[in-house]
Amino acid sequence: MHTRSLAIFLLLLVVSFGGQTRAFAQSNTFEAGSVVIQTTPQKHRSFSENLAVLPGYWDLGTSVRFSSPSTSSSSLALPSIVRIGVHGRLSLTKDIELSAGFALPPKRQEVSDDPQLFDGVFMGRYAISKMQSLYAVGMTKRLMQLAGPTDDGLWADMALGWNGQSFMDRDRHIAFSWHLGANGGRAFYAAESPWLAEAVAGLGLGGDVGDHLFRFTTGADFHFPVLSGGGAYWMPDAPTINPQTRADLYARMEVNLATGWKISGSFILGDRGQVENPETILPILEGGYDQTTFVIGFSYRGVRKSAEKRIHYER
Repeated sequence: MHTRSLAIFLLLLVVSFGGQTRAFAQSNTFEAGSVVIQTTPQKHRSFSENLAVLPGYWDLGTSVRFSSPSTSSSSLALPSIVRIGVHGRLSLTKDIELSAGFALPPKRQEVSDDPQLFDGVFMGRYAISKMQSLYAVGMTKRLMQLAGPTDDGLWADMALGWNGQSFMDRDRHIAFSWHLGANGGRAFYAAESPWLAEAVAGLGLGGDVGDHLFRFTTGADFHFPVLSGGGAYWMPDAPTINPQTRADLYARMEVNLATGWKISGSFILGDRGQVENPETILPILEGGYDQTTFVIGFSYRGVRKSAEKRIHYER
């Protein structure tokens, strides 16, 4: 058992530290409320530009997540948790960007013998225009104990898609955002090994005031099950999983300081299935049941000096 746990932990490290990301994406794994457009920190406003991938851009930060179940269940132990994560992003070229993140084991409200739960995400994006990109994401989440069986396996996810934004006003302060794609996930080292393939779509609205000092985004992400299989091993007789269409709602506020620091706060209503029908959910912390999540994040960002002259020249 210890050997398997060590192997899973090492796999999560490999997946997570290939580059470091801020939270993003179309589920509360990447983090609801992805913002595609990047702008330079305020101290570089002399060459400010709105781009899907900003040449030379990097950031590194941390976040604290407060999550609690939106519904209660007499048959499932649904904990409230607090956890810390690290994330970062790095533009390799004017078109290619890598980012990754890692979430440490959470503080829970109850004493438990469940295995330690880690999350990892790695993402690559390729800009196909100034404000559109193609993305590929790999994610891992430790499985948690639900309704009896303890499992030290993991849930692995892959996602591919297209995302972008379009400004709605002449002054370029309000933007409409979207993403379309597909997700596929499977449980490893777990009984029955349930798996799921989904189509995903999301819409959002974002804006900024004070020369990008304050930025807000709000929207919804939808997941449409296409194919699925395997048993809900956390239930008696392990019936076949029965995933349902889900929708995440989110709101996010950012404060971008002239020093390069950014402070953000996010509120997420995560839809993960029906707790009264446990075969519709997966035993994943912050992903296996409806949750209300609040995230506070801090990061430092900048533009590499080798890219500053190029950005200024291309204007």
